[in-house]
Amino acid sequence: NLTSPMSKSGDLTRSEFLRDGGCEVLQDKFSSLLSVPSCAEAAARCVANLAQHAPAARRMAEVGSIKTLIDAMQAHTGAEAATLQGDACRGLVNFSQDEQAKRTLNSLGGFQQMLQTQKRFEFD
Repeated sequence: NLTSPMSKSGDLTRSEFLRDGGCEVLQDKFSSLLSVPSCAEAAARCVANLAQHAPAARRMAEVGSIKTLIDAMQAHTGAEAATLQGDACRGLVNFSQDEQAKRTLNSLGGFQQMLQTQKRFEFD
């Protein structure tokens, strides 16, 4: 996984992903496959990893990835979705590094969604 936060070339990969229009493609696929739990989980993980790069976080906020991430959190709430929820929360935190993305996050109630998720899964 080249977008892994532990990858040595992660920053370069995130920059290339942003440059090559990857944020738009990811958003398109994420929103179209949102109802499939395994796809939503993989997309949430990818979004969270890419959002570590502030320019990518800003671009993903512009194309609607924050809303889609929140929609995924709301669509998949059972115990089987704990990994998706965790990755989504990590993504929301990573988005908050960029001021523009943070404004979008606040306007969509992202932090409230994260707190609700953490409360729901606090003993799991």
